[in-house]
Amino acid sequence: MPQWGRNASLADIPAQPRRYGRWSILFALASLLLVGAAIGVFFALSDGGSEGSANAAALALGIVYFLVAPILHVIGIVFGFVGIARDDSRFSAVVGILLNILLVLIGAGLAYAGTRGAAY
Repeated sequence: MPQWGRNASLADIPAQPRRYGRWSILFALASLLLVGAAIGVFFALSDGGSEGSANAAALALGIVYFLVAPILHVIGIVFGFVGIARDDSRFSAVVGILLNILLVLIGAGLAYAGTRGAAY
């Protein structure tokens, strides 16, 4: 007899395909959007806002740029490799891996370029 109003067992439900490659691409784009939004807020508040709001925006930008975005990129790279290993969608998994690595390299290059003048 079915319990709690369920008529089908779990064995009758077809397995949903996992799309790790798409998730890898989505994590790369999410980190790009988060960093872009943090940069936009930083520039908006640093020009016309008070010193406290500019400091808060700089702190938020630093947290997003140096903590949140790299974590999202690592998760995206791992999802890409899982997508390749499970024959999910190799093309989207490879695109996700390359996009995540490219965005990490661009972010590291921007951080290096931003601190390059501070040493002199």
